Amino acid sequence: MLLHPAERRSPANTAAWLVRRPLADHLHLRPALPRDMARLARLISRTGVGLVLAGGGARGIAHLGVYRALQERGIEIDVVGGTSIGAVMAGYVATDRGVEAVMANARRVFASKPTGDFNFLPLLSLIKGRRLSGLVRNALHELTGLDNIRIEDTWKTYYCVSTNYSKASEHVMRGGSLHNAILASIAIPGALPPMIVDGDLLCDGGTFNNFPVDVMRGMRGVGRVIGVDLSFSKPRRIPHEQIPGTWALLRDRLRPRATRRYRLPTLAAYLMNVTVLYSVSRQRQSRKLTDVYMNPPLERVGMLQWNRFDQIVEQGYAHACEVLDGLHSPPVVGVAGVVAGVAAALPAEVAADLAADLAADAANAAD
Repeated sequence: MLLHPAERRSPANTAAWLVRRPLADHLHLRPALPRDMARLARLISRTGVGLVLAGGGARGIAHLGVYRALQERGIEIDVVGGTSIGAVMAGYVATDRGVEAVMANARRVFASKPTGDFNFLPLLSLIKGRRLSGLVRNALHELTGLDNIRIEDTWKTYYCVSTNYSKASEHVMRGGSLHNAILASIAIPGALPPMIVDGDLLCDGGTFNNFPVDVMRGMRGVGRVIGVDLSFSKPRRIPHEQIPGTWALLRDRLRPRATRRYRLPTLAAYLMNVTVLYSVSRQRQSRKLTDVYMNPPLERVGMLQWNRFDQIVEQGYAHACEVLDGLHSPPVVGVAGVVAGVAAALPAEVAADLAADLAADAANAAD
């Protein structure tokens, strides 16, 4: 456990401390904050709450609405992970900043059209990715005050999933540059350039695991999992007998959206969707591993429609409110439940001391 003053904006240089110690895991805590001590107790008693955020392009903006709904109901997240745009949103949650700060930061990022710098000569990708890289770096600096925050430095335990092209395997990232990890997880093949990390070529994690609930189930101390899936709940039918020719499709694209004849995805959207087809086939298995499952109705939201920020956030928020308000019991226990979990998980004398401290912190917070 690494202890910090309550006013510290973000931990730093954690990797240098860890490299000299053979530890299985670590945790950043501010002892003066009761919610941090409650997080410690939940993780020790294996009742921690994990949040898993799926990939899905601009539809992933809905994750912010879900996060807002969770915060309003006092549901604390202990561990967070995701893939692709889910990795981006999980990064926001891991910084442990308030909803308003996160929302303002994200609104500026997506207003800048992060995937708008197209390559005129697409040798490796349709989108250059430089704009996205700069926006992610600036967003992390604004929230944490660090020029290159590492995953080890986040307040909440974080992971994201990418695809290791060099080894043809799923790659779970739990250390290293948070900026690079996010860019690797979101690097859709053909759409965005891959990342080179430790000599391996990494790209979008959606190819193998777009909704990494199974990874969360293996995280230390996690007992309950909230999952936000962005796959379509209903298959999309194409009302055409054959694909139109290039010129016919180009003429149709020049018409206003409401009057277009051909309801076909753009090349970028097509590439983004194809990469996650294998992951979508695992949706039923992943859903069984969640305690609280959410799948916001976003069928009419395109993969690159970043300009619909507020509307997508509201759709995610409304769906999360509906799901959470319909639960018989909340996915996270209160202080009394935490104390009981600690008592069951630790030796009696240790549990008694920690439980007493938690109860005292809770009483002080109430005063």
